[in-house]
Amino acid sequence: MKKLNDNNRLKGKRAARLVAGVLLLLLLVAGIQALAHSCSSRAVEQQEDSTAVVRNDPPPVNTPSTLTVGDVPTLQCKSSVVLSVDSNQVLIAHNANQRIYPASLTKVMTLLTCLEQCTENDLDATFIADEALLARIWPLAASRAKIYPNEPCVVRDLLYGLILPSGADAAACLAAYFAGTEENFVKQMNDLAEQMGLNGTHFTNTSGLHDEGNYSTAMDMARIMARTLRHPLGRTVLSTSEYVMQPTRQHRNGIHLRHTLFQRLNAMQLDSVGMGYTLQGGKTGFTSEAGNCLATFALTSKGETMVCVVCGCPKRDAHQTIYDTCTLLNAARLPYLEKMRAITGSDMPNMAMDTCNNSDSTSTHHAQ
Repeated sequence: MKKLNDNNRLKGKRAARLVAGVLLLLLLVAGIQALAHSCSSRAVEQQEDSTAVVRNDPPPVNTPSTLTVGDVPTLQCKSSVVLSVDSNQVLIAHNANQRIYPASLTKVMTLLTCLEQCTENDLDATFIADEALLARIWPLAASRAKIYPNEPCVVRDLLYGLILPSGADAAACLAAYFAGTEENFVKQMNDLAEQMGLNGTHFTNTSGLHDEGNYSTAMDMARIMARTLRHPLGRTVLSTSEYVMQPTRQHRNGIHLRHTLFQRLNAMQLDSVGMGYTLQGGKTGFTSEAGNCLATFALTSKGETMVCVVCGCPKRDAHQTIYDTCTLLNAARLPYLEKMRAITGSDMPNMAMDTCNNSDSTSTHHAQ
């Protein structure tokens, strides 16, 4: 009888092990299927990200809480905008629709025009800059990525060369690659501006060198920046501090590119988490006629993206654009607005503001 009970217990253990094994096998199969589905979903998402068409956004909305020039002290810029990319709400507007010369902020539109039409094959393609193309840039004293004649450049690298050192030579190469000539590419830029409803904007060149017909507004430039940020590569290029182009015979170690914006920023301005935001990247601009300009984007502590554009800062101090940007972002951060609403309702307090000094009239056609 004892032997029979032992046999039954042994059979019971074997059956339990069998059931456990089957359950383990089922769980393993389910896990593999879930992992495969997750990988497949990520692959589809990545593919959609690289080929997605960015939809037109409606014009940004002013609200009763939108701040104006009198609400922000110590500004030196002629016009400015702070725009929430996520809510499409204008947080600060100061002469936002006044015509300005965008200088090298133009290159953000050049970048966007490329991103709107390029494919992965385009990004990996090689463009050879002939001497005639580059020779048009040399007499202009424009900022350059320092591409040599007959140097083969990867299109992806040219996008970084366009933004980081503000390369007019990279802009010329990109225009030639995507449209054959700069004139054809400028038409694409203006067509896109019209499509976006940028009624205060018109371009005559790809680099922002001064021309009476190359103009925009702080609001339009903020919208151009916001749309560019919806392209993952656009956001990456604008926020990259250093980049090395692929080696060539002319540059055996590649061209080392440094972002003009990050060279001006200090650690406190870049990482202003305690102030409620972190500066991520952007684009600088300057001509004598335009003054100093800056378009940046920042992330709030809640993960929201804000675009800030300042135009027409004094020519004598390129760093003033950064000071104005930090002042505006501090004023626009949500805790400040909530506090002001609690104190004053929808009306913001009126604070004094310094005016812009325009006494220097020296003409320099150097876009940077």
